[in-house]
Amino acid sequence: MSTRSRAATYSEPEEIGLIVYLQQRLYENYTVIAYILIIVTYFIAFGEFLYFRLLSELMPEKIIYKRTCQLLANETIVRTGFHYASTLFCFFSISLLQITCFFLLTVSGKWLDIPRQYSNLISLEEKLRIELIRSIKRVMYNTVFPTFLVYIMSSAVVLASIFYMVGMLDEVEDTVSKVFLYCFDVCMILYFLAFPTVCLIYHPDIQFRFTRCRTKPARPENNNTSSVHLMAIRNSQDDSHELQDLSIRTSTV
Repeated sequence: MSTRSRAATYSEPEEIGLIVYLQQRLYENYTVIAYILIIVTYFIAFGEFLYFRLLSELMPEKIIYKRTCQLLANETIVRTGFHYASTLFCFFSISLLQITCFFLLTVSGKWLDIPRQYSNLISLEEKLRIELIRSIKRVMYNTVFPTFLVYIMSSAVVLASIFYMVGMLDEVEDTVSKVFLYCFDVCMILYFLAFPTVCLIYHPDIQFRFTRCRTKPARPENNNTSSVHLMAIRNSQDDSHELQDLSIRTSTV
């Protein structure tokens, strides 16, 4: 790399501005950064939920929370069914948003590719499709910062919901709260199964590998045809030898 190209490379943030430079770099690595955020959030949430569930089973002693003020120092903080229901609803809505974003990210690689045109004649449907793809990419570029910020905030909400529901290790007294806790466990299982399921069904690379595994190679023709072909070659060679012998005999006669 020449000094001129290096100087141009290092002066890019100063020429176009730091925010625009970061926006361009984030958009160029949009898919990679999005998958990193999703995978990191998934494994942290899985480890947090598994840790607190095992801790609640291995440690039967429950933690008693009391107020810090002197007037209500002896009052115990008890969570009711309303607290569990509101947290469950918050987790369900945010997790549904994350799963939808992951689904759109997974199928975007197939639908946002503009096919290369080798002719100047383009149909109206193809032209409208290209314009739609360009408008979607323009929106993705303009909203790259809010998109990643919203997903990071949603990941924080998911992790905080897991800690609030199963990580505080306090005594659950009423039956309604226990029902909401069981519903939260079901939602967590569905949450952990949703991401690999979407990836296995809709990811183009995995679909391509599955189709390659499912498609059987064409069976070779039966050995009878090949053996018949060899026998025909041998017979033709024998016939040629016989003709040569016959020509030699007639010449000698």
